Amino acid sequence: MQVTDVARPPVAAADATGPVTRHFARYDLGRHLAAPATAQVAWLTGQNSFRHSTLSPHESEVLDELEALGYAPVRCGFPYNADALDPPFRKEHVVPAAARCIGQYLAAGHSRPFAAEVARHLQPLLDLTSDHLLLLVGSCGARMLTAAYPLLRVPDGLAVHVLALGPVGALPRGTSPVVLRGRWDVLSATLSRAPARRVPCGHLGYLDCPEARAEIRAFAAATLV
Repeated sequence: MQVTDVARPPVAAADATGPVTRHFARYDLGRHLAAPATAQVAWLTGQNSFRHSTLSPHESEVLDELEALGYAPVRCGFPYNADALDPPFRKEHVVPAAARCIGQYLAAGHSRPFAAEVARHLQPLLDLTSDHLLLLVGSCGARMLTAAYPLLRVPDGLAVHVLALGPVGALPRGTSPVVLRGRWDVLSATLSRAPARRVPCGHLGYLDCPEARAEIRAFAAATLV
């Protein structure tokens, strides 16, 4: 399968979000971790760390569960690159992690170069998946997907399924997303108007919540029927 390139506009010198865009621009698509598959699943969230994109143990557990259903997992977070797997996962301090996610949230809403960069790393997932692509979208990953989606080419025959957990920002039109929102997730409730299924958790607790995990499994299984 051929991977489509995405045109990238230059980053203006006055663009305050330029450092975030340039961080992701350094990753070579030749090291992308998507592989040819009938059904593929990947996480799309804001990056808590700019040193790596290694998944948390809970994120990996969810992929294990979906792999058992028939989805081939991409075992790395955005930008899904082998060079983002080192060092190994380490839980980041809340304040700097939140600051990085805010930077990506703002870039997704205001920077065309950043939107193009997000699309560049998402496109191989679409190009290398033939039937079903499941995107597990968390927090500001919602705004990142919305910014990139108009730039993506969806191959004929590919169904893109979006399950959003506590989205922060709007989700793209035309994807018919299913949204999970924690009863105590004030951030998502404030910044996303999407109708949602309620689960008993806060913004950082979705993967610790058995009800949310069950909803993820049920949604994934239904997409493959």
